[in-house]
Amino acid sequence: MKWAQCKVFERVSNIYTFSKDPLLQKNIRKHIFIPWDSSQAHNLMFKLKALIENKGSCFIPFMERDLRAGHLKDQVFEEIKAQIDNGIETHLVMSNYDSIHILRIDGICKTEEIKKKASKLCLEDFKNNDVNYNIWFEVGDLFVYKANHAKDPADIQKSLESLIVEQQTQNLFVTAQTIALGREYGETYSQHSRWLEMKRNLTYDYFIRNCELQDNVYQQSWEVLSKRSQHFLIVAEQARHKAFMYRDIEKTELLKESLESYISAVINELNEVYIRPLINAFEDYPCLREAWDEIQMGLVHPRVKSIINEMLDSESDQLKSLETFLEYFETAKSLLFSLKSRFVKKIGKEEYLLLENFLCRQESLVESFSCRSLDSKVKSLIQIKDWMKGFLDRPNQLSTNELKELNLKLTHLLTIMCSISYEDNIFFKLVEEKTAKGVLKRSFEEEVKALTKGIPIKKSA
Repeated sequence: MKWAQCKVFERVSNIYTFSKDPLLQKNIRKHIFIPWDSSQAHNLMFKLKALIENKGSCFIPFMERDLRAGHLKDQVFEEIKAQIDNGIETHLVMSNYDSIHILRIDGICKTEEIKKKASKLCLEDFKNNDVNYNIWFEVGDLFVYKANHAKDPADIQKSLESLIVEQQTQNLFVTAQTIALGREYGETYSQHSRWLEMKRNLTYDYFIRNCELQDNVYQQSWEVLSKRSQHFLIVAEQARHKAFMYRDIEKTELLKESLESYISAVINELNEVYIRPLINAFEDYPCLREAWDEIQMGLVHPRVKSIINEMLDSESDQLKSLETFLEYFETAKSLLFSLKSRFVKKIGKEEYLLLENFLCRQESLVESFSCRSLDSKVKSLIQIKDWMKGFLDRPNQLSTNELKELNLKLTHLLTIMCSISYEDNIFFKLVEEKTAKGVLKRSFEEEVKALTKGIPIKKSA
């Protein structure tokens, strides 16, 4: 595919396929690609970042690489507009062959519709009166997808190709509506932050930590993790490695940052596997919401009722802390069984069977959460967090030996949690839950036998 011109491309969206969720099906989504030239628009991405951070959004025209106006058919315009209006994540991919940025499109409009906003939310580069841009995209967030640290244009082109060929299995962005609602309710937790606010800059150190995790720790599991979880894990590794160069309280602060980022990654993956599919089902199937309204009058634990209603009322699809997850899982099986019982004997609609199968799947996930000892892993993380907090609440009272012991223990614990050990790293089991696949553990001797199977070995005399 040629990447020298602006274009509309289609990509298969297969969100949550890895969890075998029968409610969510493949869809073909339309996205936009715009090339840009550094000589024509100097520091374009830095300017866009600054404008979005300061104003909340900005307008970008549908343009060619040399800033000439691009053309979009009316039918395609309406299809993209309908896609955005339906809350479907729509991407604007921009590249200068040295990097790839993906922007979240919050709106699409024609020139006459944005005349009032354009002056404040448009870069000077696009205000050339000699160019009559017809189509404008309003973007509200920016994800740095690729940086060409190897200085190989072919690598960037290969990554662009993969954006189309590979199925999209996860959303990159928190929706603009979710962020707005979160701020309205006074929420400031990092899960609702835009990528811009999370400072995801692909520095060389970030790139190296990403490669280390992908190649040495998670390997085949890395792509299954959501982009947000990957980011938190990379940041955790950056802080953990940086801590090796410091001592005393500076080292403690870096280790604390590493632990917090690791826990944020765990929270995000727990939401991906256990919470988001259920909340999405509530939103997509009115009959499930009706069943929830019926059973919450007396068959649901008050705390779980509060947790679910809080997410539904605020249109959020995630829990915010490890403690809340444990509270939810204590009675989640009873909740799911009660919901499922509302559809077991119903006939006449295909969605009843789909919902029954879906709730069975969610019920088995809750059972597996305990069987795989994921609950004990979460409890251990809470204990580590509370233990560390107990020390850091009195930093001025810590002796040198106490601080040294704290750093040694925290370093050791983080090393274990981030290791390749199946039993110690919680993400391996979460990936199994996500993909509905298990891992067959073999001993060293069995691995060697499998390696040499079918190969004749000459015995020495």
